[in-house]
Amino acid sequence: MASSEAYSRLSQLVVPALDKIIKNASWRKHAKLAHECKSVIERLSLNNHQLPPDSPSDTEPETPGPLHDGGPVEYSLAESESILTPLINAAGSGVLKIADPA
Repeated sequence: MASSEAYSRLSQLVVPALDKIIKNASWRKHAKLAHECKSVIERLSLNNHQLPPDSPSDTEPETPGPLHDGGPVEYSLAESESILTPLINAAGSGVLKIADPA
């Protein structure tokens, strides 16, 4: 259960903010931002339902990124960047209703 709690902590913080960004985004002006937010929500919801395998992977070792919540869940730098990019883009959008949740 510890790993599902770790996933849910990140989801509890990021997913509501992304939902608000999607809700307030103008589909004509901010379609790309809304699409990025939806893809991050899908990725986080998949991680909530599928726990990572306990065996070490045979791929190249990646250094942990900035998203590590103290549990067994560690996102690589690339994964962390892909999760945080929509929030950074929303903050720089210049629209208060979109930037506020970010």
